[in-house]
Amino acid sequence: ASIDRCSAFTPIVGQSSLSKAITSLYADSSSSSSSSSFASLDLSPDVLESVRGQDWQTPTPIQQLVIPEIIQMEKNQHDSIWSEAKTGSGKTGAFALPLVQKLLRQKRNRTVKNESLDGRVATLVLVPTRELCVQIGNVFEDIIASLPRGRRNLDVISIYGGVPLEPQIEALAKRRKSGAGVDILV
Repeated sequence: ASIDRCSAFTPIVGQSSLSKAITSLYADSSSSSSSSSFASLDLSPDVLESVRGQDWQTPTPIQQLVIPEIIQMEKNQHDSIWSEAKTGSGKTGAFALPLVQKLLRQKRNRTVKNESLDGRVATLVLVPTRELCVQIGNVFEDIIASLPRGRRNLDVISIYGGVPLEPQIEALAKRRKSGAGVDILV
């Protein structure tokens, strides 16, 4: 397992290029870390309960690398993570668990301030295939369904090609019009 930090130049419209840190993570099947439990990865009690509900015993190498990096993104002053690992290595859980944790915190803060998403999308997950879209949407739904009662109030909507687009567009438009927004759009 390895972590590399590098700089990338991201153009900002109307401004000169700004340097932003990108963390690059790679885990192979022989990678291991000192973390042997999800509890050691700084996940909240609610998300840890969801992990137990998923019957995930120990984090995979990519999860050991990525979860703490996503949780610490703001402190580490980077806004992008590039990670690589083989198919079936737990990559979806590696980004879904900390994203759910962050979304729960944001939703709690919006509730306290009596705010809503106002028809917006909080998190957009882009994937290259319909099958991956459905798979990742299902993982998010399973994680949310395993949260403690009263904390399962995150919405996941998966949209993809190969099926009529009009019903999908109408469903999103209806949510926007109602002001509900979408927590996770895959």
